[in-house]
Amino acid sequence: MSEAIAAGLPIFTHRPVPGQERGNAEYLASKGAATITASAGELVRQITELLDDPQKLEQARWTVFQLQTANAAEHIAHDILNGISYRDHHASTW
Repeated sequence: MSEAIAAGLPIFTHRPVPGQERGNAEYLASKGAATITASAGELVRQITELLDDPQKLEQARWTVFQLQTANAAEHIAHDILNGISYRDHHASTW
């Protein structure tokens, strides 16, 4: 996935492996930079929709471009800490 980000390409993941790969895919999907699919048909449909819509394709590229920062690790750490803080704050309601 880092290679796609470096190249400025939209990311599609098909049934990512549980663990780090799945976590990375979900993180990027939450940022609007990746699409996760569960079936081959869904993957084809999502890619086709993106390629058939120049405005949507440009938006996807822009979203990925925004992740290309010199301090990307700092942004990711910030998001993780915010997630932990949110979870801890709302733990009593879970």
